[in-house]
Amino acid sequence: MNRVHCDNALLASCERTYDTVLMALKAFALGIVIGGVWYIGVSIRAGAF
Repeated sequence: MNRVHCDNALLASCERTYDTVLMALKAFALGIVIGGVWYIGVSIRAGAF
């Protein structure tokens, strides 16, 4: 099996990219959760429930 000389660097780069994408998805999910809690809180204060 022939391996590329910089194979480890490529794998490390992919891991950094994956970590960055995962962090962005977590931030997006947190924003959705905060928005949902805000929406429910406002609707409760308005007497919708």
